[in-house]
Amino acid sequence: MTDGTFLTRVMLRNYKSIANCDVRLGPLTYLVGPNGSGKSNFLDALHFVRDALDSSLDSALNQRGGISEVRRGSSGHPTHLGIRFEFWMRDGELGHYSFQVGALSEGRYEV
Repeated sequence: MTDGTFLTRVMLRNYKSIANCDVRLGPLTYLVGPNGSGKSNFLDALHFVRDALDSSLDSALNQRGGISEVRRGSSGHPTHLGIRFEFWMRDGELGHYSFQVGALSEGRYEV
């Protein structure tokens, strides 16, 4: 256990090019894959949550071109994206942080 909070798992659904992923993190984790496989989008999801917590969800979405640029653009156009983090807290307890963002008309969204 470390002296700080340690992110142990990241789950993404319909975030940019990523339909679904569930990644367990260790003290050293490598993201390996061919070009276009979603490595940068996985890292952007981490930055997205950081940006939303540092400023606001509106700001984090606007920095990325709005909800339509962040949610997965596949056939069927899923309307909701979801992010879940699991982590060990300083006191040794397991915690999680999750949310879902749904696209509405005219670039609006709901959480």
